[in-house]
Amino acid sequence: MGGAGNDTLNGAAGTDTLTGGTGTDIFIFQFGQSTIAASDRITDFAINTDKIDLLTQGGLPMSAPSSFSRAADSTATTLDNLVNQVFTDANGATTGNQGLGINSAALVQVTTGAIAGTYLVINDSTAGFQSSNDLLINITGFTGTLPALGSIPVGNFFV
Repeated sequence: MGGAGNDTLNGAAGTDTLTGGTGTDIFIFQFGQSTIAASDRITDFAINTDKIDLLTQGGLPMSAPSSFSRAADSTATTLDNLVNQVFTDANGATTGNQGLGINSAALVQVTTGAIAGTYLVINDSTAGFQSSNDLLINITGFTGTLPALGSIPVGNFFV
């Protein structure tokens, strides 16, 4: 848990709940550690203020995603279904399916059911969904305004 200043919090292994508090916070996530089986939650992500910093599966620093988009709202009832929907169509502003590419991220909101909330889905450098490596981060409780469907500037959410 962070405090009143600018904090850096690491999701690490396991299911974690992270709260940055006030200030500009950086949340660090390593591929393979906030997965569909053990996803982390940020309780107070401040859109356009707080940032996500990514590490490779080996724990090395890496670049932010090469692209970032907002998928259409979902009524998925399981996290598996949600992630599969996002990997099929990561851009809710474009007709047809635009799959989540390598080194890409998508923001999606689930509007009903037990998993209702807002999620970041982040694909690593391997095409397709790898349940043991790709990231799923719950940002339900965020502050600020969700971006519109479609492309989002990467720097709005990532270091």
